[in-house]
Amino acid sequence: MSTLANRNLVDYRISYRISELAEMIGVSPEFIRLQIKSGILPAYHLGTNVIIRRADAEAWIISRPINPDNSDSNELEGDEDDGSLAA
Repeated sequence: MSTLANRNLVDYRISYRISELAEMIGVSPEFIRLQIKSGILPAYHLGTNVIIRRADAEAWIISRPINPDNSDSNELEGDEDDGSLAA
């Protein structure tokens, strides 16, 4: 079984919006925006929408360690959101 299947992220979409990806992996949309803004997570503009390709999302998810000791924040380990990114 693949790593993504183990994390219950099996999906047949080819891309996600920021809010969809955030909800799917249990982080805030602001955290996803920060990852995009910093160049860690590739994303593309399609009109007024920001789109994350499924392959890019999967590669990013697999590459990010999850911190089980920090259950309150629901954010991925190693990335701090200072709140300075506007929605």
